[in-house]
Amino acid sequence: MDEAFPLRVLQNLDPAGVAPLLCAGPGKKVGIVGLDGLGHMGVKLAHAMGAHVVLFTTSPSKIEDAKRLGADEVVISKNPKEMEAHLNSFDFILNTVAAQHDLNPFINMLKRDGTMTLVGVPEHDHPLPQVFGIIFNQAPSPRRFADRRHC
Repeated sequence: MDEAFPLRVLQNLDPAGVAPLLCAGPGKKVGIVGLDGLGHMGVKLAHAMGAHVVLFTTSPSKIEDAKRLGADEVVISKNPKEMEAHLNSFDFILNTVAAQHDLNPFINMLKRDGTMTLVGVPEHDHPLPQVFGIIFNQAPSPRRFADRRHC
C-alpha cells in the first residue's frame, strides 16, 4: 500500500461491506446509480478519493444535488444518447437502487474487467442480465455481483 492512501475503517463496520467504496481511487471512473442515502455517500466518497464520478439517475431534479455532492457528471439513465456516451468506460459502478430494474445498460457501461456492486435490495429480483454483456465485459457473473471483495 502507498503510505499516502491508508484508510481506517471503524471497528463496527464490516470490512467486506466497506470494500466496494474503496475501489474508487485516483484516475478511476466511478458510476453511482441512484442518489438515495447510499448513493449520496458513494458520490461523496468516490469524489473525495479522487475518482471521476458520474451519477446515473432517472430524475433530472437530482442533477444539482449530485453536482453539489461531488459528481463530475450526471446522466439521465432514461436518455439513450447520454447513456451511449459512456459505453465501456467505467472501472466501477455502485448500484444503490432498491427497486427492480434492468442491469444490462449498466453492465454495458463497464470497461473490460470492470466491476458493478449492487447494494440496493429490491423487493423482487432483478431480471437476469444478458449473458453477452457479462462475457464481453468479463463482468462478474450474476451470482458475484454482490461479492463485495471483487475490486
